[in-house]
Amino acid sequence: MNRPLIVLLLLVLPLAIVGCGGGGIGGSPDRGFDPTAYAFKAFTPANTPSLTNGDVRAVLQYENGTIRRLYIGTANGLFSADATQATYAFTRLEAAGFPTTAAAQAINALLQTRAGAIWIGTDAGLFSLDPVTGTVTAVTRLTGEKVTAFAEPKAGTFWVGLASDTASTTAIARTTNGTDFEFYGKEQGMTASMVVMIHATEDPFLVVACGLGTPGKAGLFKFNAAQNTFSVLDAPFLNGATLFKKQGDVYYAGGPGTGLRSQATRDAEWKVVIADITPRWLDIVPYGAGLRAWLAADDGLRLTFDLASFKLFTKANGLASTACAVVTQGAFGTFVGHGGPDGGFSRADLVGE
Repeated sequence: MNRPLIVLLLLVLPLAIVGCGGGGIGGSPDRGFDPTAYAFKAFTPANTPSLTNGDVRAVLQYENGTIRRLYIGTANGLFSADATQATYAFTRLEAAGFPTTAAAQAINALLQTRAGAIWIGTDAGLFSLDPVTGTVTAVTRLTGEKVTAFAEPKAGTFWVGLASDTASTTAIARTTNGTDFEFYGKEQGMTASMVVMIHATEDPFLVVACGLGTPGKAGLFKFNAAQNTFSVLDAPFLNGATLFKKQGDVYYAGGPGTGLRSQATRDAEWKVVIADITPRWLDIVPYGAGLRAWLAADDGLRLTFDLASFKLFTKANGLASTACAVVTQGAFGTFVGHGGPDGGFSRADLVGE
């Protein structure tokens, strides 16, 4: 063998052997896949005075161009702050087009539209905020409606969840222009009195609404485009549904006390993933070579990387409150909203980053 080649091999082989070890950067597993590597920072009116209401019902991480804001929707006001900071100085939304009535200030849902606006669902109707100018415009067709959920499966097409104190005739609405709405209620198969979540995709086409209300008339409702009606999706949730999510070919759903369940294929049996909880929100994102999912429920926040084994976190782990209403992962981190007067919101941080 050529002598220079022997020398080169002697130099390279040890490096190659060292580089074969470990399970990630530096030969150690990716810390992000270790549930114990996460810590929580709680934000409440007590430690963040600019957030004057702790009953958090909606959280939105807004990023569009140079605008990077964290929006917190509460039972009394919509607040926003610079999302890039470690601590937050909130500003309450005050605009000429945004009423100061208690109903209008009760924020139930937030959505960043594909066009860059922010839709605000309140107890008094739907409002659209331009984050650049601060202008707020009321969507007059929904004035006086209690708006509780949003979905935009394709640009310009919106599904809007509604609620009433009685068996609703307008439990969900659809618009393709943001002005004119088509309403769906009992006559169209939507027998729930409140829609709290909407899962909507265009390709493949799927619209499922989670409804609460009278036992036996609530549950999961699937939209049939050909008939322009809704039908009850499955029996396990006839007393109400609070969550629906499709991940690959698997459906995940849950309702009050029914736990989190999964269904591998349509018409297959719903299997219990976590029993005896009321799941509120499941946020799944690609993470490394796999996924990372946070599940918000009444009994705490859970973290999973396989949608099978979950790590539970509560107030004892640093959350602002054990009861979790919403969770969102985005460019600025993972944020959890906690409802109730003693709520607030929490941020999940990877320790050491």
